[in-house]
Amino acid sequence: MNFSFYILLAATIPLTFFILEFVFYKVKREVSLDQSRANLFKIRNDLFLYSVENNLEEKEAAYAIRERLNSYIRFIHRADFISYYVFTMKIAKDKDASKNAKKITKEINRLINTLPEKNRDVFKEAIEKGRMEILSFMVHSSPILSIVFHCVGFGFSTKKIIEKHRENISKNIDLEISATFAH
Repeated sequence: MNFSFYILLAATIPLTFFILEFVFYKVKREVSLDQSRANLFKIRNDLFLYSVENNLEEKEAAYAIRERLNSYIRFIHRADFISYYVFTMKIAKDKDASKNAKKITKEINRLINTLPEKNRDVFKEAIEKGRMEILSFMVHSSPILSIVFHCVGFGFSTKKIIEKHRENISKNIDLEISATFAH
């Protein structure tokens, strides 16, 4: 065998690996997207049915939370961890954006608090499940994070990291969605 064969082999193996990995993650992202959208639709539809069963469908809060969940469904197509990270770094430096994130969260909480006390937890849980579904999709559809969290490990737990940063993540997701769909 001559030396050029080994050079060619050395060049094609990483290229083949890269192409296979790209295709794998492209397919994985599409499957994850479909599953996450289905989960978001289920959250929204279950909340709607709960609203109807409890005569809450005409309440401003029920409508607003349903619309927020609809925005999550529209947004998830654009969601990826890199853009979320960049957006988070931008708002960390921008005091106005940080205030807006807090306003959005306060407004959601204000609307939920207009509901009868016995129904509030269901609405809070729906919003939280929607936010966490988006975050979970971003983590699981990111090749880098998938490798870190699932293959390498290093004691990382996606769930632990999400729980530790839940409040900031929730505010940032709502702010990014609001910025994305602002008219």
